[in-house]
Amino acid sequence: MASGKKISSPVDDPGSLAVSMKLNASINRLAGAQNNIQNALSFLEVQDGMLDTVGNIIDRMSELKGLASQDPMKSDQDRSSYNNEFK
Repeated sequence: MASGKKISSPVDDPGSLAVSMKLNASINRLAGAQNNIQNALSFLEVQDGMLDTVGNIIDRMSELKGLASQDPMKSDQDRSSYNNEFK
C-alpha cells in the first residue's frame, strides 16, 4: 500500500527512526538551554536594577555627608535631618 510517505512505520527504516529521535532529543536540549539563558538574562536584569538603586543610595549618602559636614552655618536641626535621612 502506497501512502506517499517514505516511512509509514518505524519498522520500515529503524536507522532513520534513530536519527529522528536523536534530532528530537537535541531540539529538546537546545530548547531547555534557551529557556535557561532567558531565565539568566531576566535574573541579571533584576540584579542590574538593584545595583542601580544601591548606586543611587550611595550617591545620596555621599551628598548628605557633604551637606552635613562642609557648611558651618548648618543648624543642629539641619544636621539631625541629614543624619536621619542618612540612616
